[in-house]
Amino acid sequence: MGCWHFASSSRRQAGEGPTNSKRPMVDFVAPVYYEREAGTWGLHGPTLRVVQGDTVKLRLANNLTRPHASRGGVSTPLNGFTRVADTNNHAHGLHVWPGIADQGAAAQYRGGDNILFSVPGKRHEGQHELSREEYEVEVPDTHMPGMAWYHPHQHGSTTVQVPTANGLIIVEGGPEWMPDSSGCREVRELKDAAPEQILHFQLLPFQPPEAEKPDGSPQWANDRDDPNMQVASKLYDPANPLCCGEGAAKHEHFGGTATNRDLVLVNGHWQPRLAMQAGKFYRWRLAWATPKRFATLMILGADGRPAPCEMQLISKDGVYLMQIPRRVDHALLAPGNRAELFVKCSGAPGSRYTLRAQDPAVSPIGCSMGNTRQVVVQDLLTIDLKEGSGQQPSPRHRACTPARAGYVADLRDASLAAHGATAKLTRIPLDFTFRDFGCLFNDKNFSFPDPDPLQLPLGSVVEWAASKLHGHPLHIHTNPFQLQELREEWLQEGCSFTSWFEAGDYHDTLMLPMVTRLSAPPVRMQPGEFTGYTVVHCHALHHEDEGCMKVRTDWIDATGGLLLELTHHLPPCKA
Repeated sequence: MGCWHFASSSRRQAGEGPTNSKRPMVDFVAPVYYEREAGTWGLHGPTLRVVQGDTVKLRLANNLTRPHASRGGVSTPLNGFTRVADTNNHAHGLHVWPGIADQGAAAQYRGGDNILFSVPGKRHEGQHELSREEYEVEVPDTHMPGMAWYHPHQHGSTTVQVPTANGLIIVEGGPEWMPDSSGCREVRELKDAAPEQILHFQLLPFQPPEAEKPDGSPQWANDRDDPNMQVASKLYDPANPLCCGEGAAKHEHFGGTATNRDLVLVNGHWQPRLAMQAGKFYRWRLAWATPKRFATLMILGADGRPAPCEMQLISKDGVYLMQIPRRVDHALLAPGNRAELFVKCSGAPGSRYTLRAQDPAVSPIGCSMGNTRQVVVQDLLTIDLKEGSGQQPSPRHRACTPARAGYVADLRDASLAAHGATAKLTRIPLDFTFRDFGCLFNDKNFSFPDPDPLQLPLGSVVEWAASKLHGHPLHIHTNPFQLQELREEWLQEGCSFTSWFEAGDYHDTLMLPMVTRLSAPPVRMQPGEFTGYTVVHCHALHHEDEGCMKVRTDWIDATGGLLLELTHHLPPCKA
């Protein structure tokens, strides 16, 4: 448990650049977390570690100041860039109670992961009493081990708050999740012995929107569809006074040598160095904690070709693969994605390799896609290879079938048929659309209270035909979902699904940049075990702010039943 203030920093500087320049790359003002007990603050919050059955408490105090400009009695619109100084907290990736039993009561916090509750900012700079709330979520005894993250989810202000105000949550797991009887002893022992390396990626979105073209979209549409920090700040109503909107000069200036491109920091640093022993496996925990953009991460040698490194995938978005480990040659991370891998590099001591967000055309994806503006291409860190004690043997490929909690059971056709649950399947369309008045989910802007929420009966298996995944990362709160099928006919010309995606994988955020606009890969989830209201939305967060979000509710239907029998593939209870 910790106490954090949500505050605007006096000034944030990131890196020096370009080469031989003493000027900072970026010099800007942004919201950050300040840990009061430790007296520390930075571009990301602390990493929290919990175990199943823990209660996580976060005391949040909001030290942001609302803009002075008034709307003259006109109410603040629900969708768009609004409420820049109000905030809240979301536990992204935790399977916990959403905290809203009744839409009419969402404005009062009563525990859980309530993202429709607000902690308002100060009315003026001289206000000493801050708005506060203690967030409390209970981690279920059967929660899967893995990594989640926390970040603000104030609708209308995620675009400018999330880049510099987020942190990680690690749910630890015991040996019961990788039992010997399921072929997991080798993987479990490697997991326990491998040194942990957290790589927390943050995007500073300063790349300008695409310029207006004579035969293309007007500039206002480009500005709304892909705003950088500067443009979003000016679009706020009233303008964001922190970073770079009107009135920013009286706080701090916005400048530097690299304020016209996106920058990715690693653990709060610009292109840090990472020491690894040759031939030794490390346990990498990756978090692409960004508001937008995807990346294809590869380890490259000095010649730009793949380095002699081995990557074994264990989990995505805090959920183990069906069989582990899976050999991959890259990591493809969309906004909000996490992943856990075993990584081993070979070579002579003193060798240097680069972890790079690679151009998809020269990555395993293998093609130049139409959504190239959504791609990050950048060197992320340098690996310095040290002398090791020999080559550590690789674990057997897909030899381990880890235990699974009920909410991440196998929901593919064969599994449903084997458990007599085929009749429980219900199908719902899902589509994101961008219009001149905002971003839409199934042709509707976000509304709250929502008179027509998605109603998902507990005891069912819900399938969504998820369209527009080429450009809209699908994020579902509370419940992760399983990718059901990947068809070659859905691919853009020359593209590949790569080793990263397979039918049966679970995600809580999914983007498939290699598919066509009209493809609709099916995903399935099982509502429960929590009733109440939560949301599904696009995790390109400027789209979420503009209305690409929908309320959903999980409820007990007339047949009752919280979970299907097939879901009870749980590890034995701890003594």
